[in-house]
Amino acid sequence: MRLTHLIVILCIFLLCACSTSGNEGGSASGTSSSSMKMQDLQGTVNVNDGEKDIESFAGMNLYSGYGIVIEKESYDWTLLKELRLMKMDENSKTSIEQDGKKIKIMLEF
Repeated sequence: MRLTHLIVILCIFLLCACSTSGNEGGSASGTSSSSMKMQDLQGTVNVNDGEKDIESFAGMNLYSGYGIVIEKESYDWTLLKELRLMKMDENSKTSIEQDGKKIKIMLEF
């Protein structure tokens, strides 16, 4: 009985340790790992990595250097560092820069 409890506790510990280790790799453009995620979007939301357009979808990671354009009758909800939720409304442009732990968001409307 004690051995079974010990094995269960060890498995839970290993599972938690594996799930908290983040992806240290970057995006295809070589930027750092993302702490920004596009949670929900409606309408036409265009994402650009500075070189090319990227298909936008709910749940996609956003990286430093990305630009986001929200078209007419559209919106986007973006989760920042799993702590803050930002809504961008129609007819707005946003660019994202991340420097270490700081996220800079420039909004043009």
